[in-house]
Order: sequence, then structure tokens, then C-alpha cells
Amino acid sequence: MLNQHDANILKGCFLFDNNECNSKSLSDFLASDYCHVKEFSKGDIIFGADSSTDKLGILLFGKATALCSNDDKSSLKVFCEGELFGAASVFCEGSNSSFAKIKAVTTCRVFFITREGVERLICSQPAVAVKYIRFLCERVEFLNRRISTFTSNQAINRLCKYILDNSKQGVLADVNFAALARTLDISRASLYRARKELEISGAVLIGSKSITVLDENLLTAFPNC
Repeated sequence: MLNQHDANILKGCFLFDNNECNSKSLSDFLASDYCHVKEFSKGDIIFGADSSTDKLGILLFGKATALCSNDDKSSLKVFCEGELFGAASVFCEGSNSSFAKIKAVTTCRVFFITREGVERLICSQPAVAVKYIRFLCERVEFLNRRISTFTSNQAINRLCKYILDNSKQGVLADVNFAALARTLDISRASLYRARKELEISGAVLIGSKSITVLDENLLTAFPNC
């Protein structure tokens, strides 16, 4: 059963936080069998691992952390009251092994909505549906930025190492940049960005068919080179 603190937290959750929602039907839904509250002790796994992920969770009380599925020490995110988890995994079929685990850092109280409940909520509350989609899109955009950063660093590292290993007297001559991208196993766009970043840094000078090392120490200083 929801207490007043729980009700206030849910009201402040971004899914339900304004007058666009049908208040009466939403209140009825939140009190339905599709929803339940569960308490966890410090150190309990709230979500993921051997726990089912076919539900949406909203933290009502306490603090929790997201951990890599295969690593109990690396914290990916800290959850505070009012934040939700499971927005994507609730609709995923099959194994949940790739999803992060949510672990209670303190005593926690969590509001869960079943998969069927989430589906009904989205169908009956258009404002909630829009917010849900927007939230997932923001998560995808965030992950795309992370992937872009990772691949960009990877391209720079590979290019640095290739230049250091293959330049003669500080010059890499007769460079076919399309062939170089294939050699480094990166896209031509990634190679272009890596070239540009190295040139802006002052480490190299890029010619139409050459790369000249201007500062070997700076080139070597790039991560993992």
C-alpha cells in the first residue's frame, strides 16, 4: 500500500508530473494489481541478475546503484528517490544477462509496474506514452554519444600507433587514406576525424598523401599509443 511519501514521490516522477495525465484513471491504475511495492535491505539485488526484468521500477525510498552484469564493483549510475529503471528491459524477451543489476545501497522501497501494466498505461495515457518514448530516445542518444566517444578514441589510438610504427624520419609518405582506413579497420569518416584531431593538436601535419610528425612526444602522449 502507498503511504503519503510514496504518493508524493510518484507524483514527482517525470512520467506523472503534470496535468496532461488523466488523474482519476491514473490514480486507479497505480492502485491496481498491475502495481506493487516491495522493500529491500541494504545489499539486496533489486533488479537484474536472477531477478526478473519484465517490470518497470520506480525508487520510492533509499538509494540504489546500477552495476555491470558481470562486475559487482563498477557502479554505472546511482539511483535516488523518484528515478526509474527497467524502461527498456521491461519489453525485452529472452535472457536478462546483458542488463545492469540494480543493488540496494541503503534500505529501499520500490514501486513496480508489470509489463502488462506498462502496456496498459501507455495505451490509456497518451501523455505518459510520449514521456516514455522521449525518455528512451534520450537514453539512446546518450549511448550513441558514448559509442561515438569510444570509437573516436579507438581510431585516434590506432592512427597514432600506425604513424609511430611506420613513419620514416618523421614522415609517412604515399598515403592512400581509403586503404589506410581499411588497414586500421575503421571507417573513412572515423579516420578523417582522427586525422583532424591530431592535426589540430599540433602533433602532425596532414598532406594530400602524407602525414608529417611535428611533435613525436605529443603523438606518443595520446591514450594507449
